[in-house]
Amino acid sequence: MKSLLIGLLFSALALGQINTQPRSAFICYQSASSAAAVVTVQLPANANRGVHLIGAFATCSNGCNVAQELMGTAASSTAFAPISLNDRTSTSSAKCYTASNSSAGSNVIPSLPVSAGSALPLDLSNVRLASGFSITQLFTLRTDNATGTNAIAVVYEEIP
Repeated sequence: MKSLLIGLLFSALALGQINTQPRSAFICYQSASSAAAVVTVQLPANANRGVHLIGAFATCSNGCNVAQELMGTAASSTAFAPISLNDRTSTSSAKCYTASNSSAGSNVIPSLPVSAGSALPLDLSNVRLASGFSITQLFTLRTDNATGTNAIAVVYEEIP
């Protein structure tokens, strides 16, 4: 699990060197013991910067399924600040939520299985939450298993 987190970290840090326009990179992480893990990246309405999701990983000590949810009802509780991965800025337009009360409605992407003790890396490079919209936009990863230890990390960069 640590090697995947480190890999995502270096991938995110490399983005600042590859892109001609400097971008801020952040990570949202949750580890839960005897509970399902949930991470929501949420961009408020009329934000001045957008979000480009880079990647994520999920681990489950006892095996689980991971649901990907896009849009839906905005989260309103259990917010925490994303962790900055580079020195571009220390604050993010987006917020992270854990144990999220968001719901995806009909926008649930089919769940992906994670074998016991293994990790599921996800390429999210085609997912963007655009700036300037009059609605809140969000992306959620959620495990379905409430036993053992479950962890989710989502890495993203902010875009103009």
